[in-house]
Amino acid sequence: MLVVLNLVSGFQALGTLMAVGIMLLPAVTARFWADDVSGLILVAILVAFAASLTGLLLSYYANVPTGPAIILLAGVFYLVSVLVGAKGGLVWGLLPRKHLEA
Repeated sequence: MLVVLNLVSGFQALGTLMAVGIMLLPAVTARFWADDVSGLILVAILVAFAASLTGLLLSYYANVPTGPAIILLAGVFYLVSVLVGAKGGLVWGLLPRKHLEA
């Protein structure tokens, strides 16, 4: 019920794409940094806070709309996490692994 209320109020305030983006991007970004649910929640909160703060600063200094700036930075955090995330990032998958020794 809380998710539905969040989406409905987000649709009114932000629009469809931004409401879904601000809910999903921090969560999928946290997937690349944490193993368990408590870690996912903490990382998602930190990513959402960082995206919001830097988006507000970008909006103020670059004179761009606030909502899209926040979603853009959340998307940038996601792309960085896809590349260098500790849990399944692409860069770590390309590095050679140690072989098992008998």
